[in-house]
Amino acid sequence: MQIGREGTVYVGDSDVDIMTAKNSGLECISVTWGFRDEEFLLEHGATQIIHKPEKLLEFF
Repeated sequence: MQIGREGTVYVGDSDVDIMTAKNSGLECISVTWGFRDEEFLLEHGATQIIHKPEKLLEFF
């Protein structure tokens, strides 16, 4: 795809995803329709949380 970091975002539903994004130098969007809830994600460093898949479109 030849897309650099500046054009990439990590989307995930767990603390592992948040850490992976951070360690990769990527922006992370945490989602609540997966493995963990909003409270857990915030406690583990989430900075952007969405609750519905269609909200992803607002980031692009």
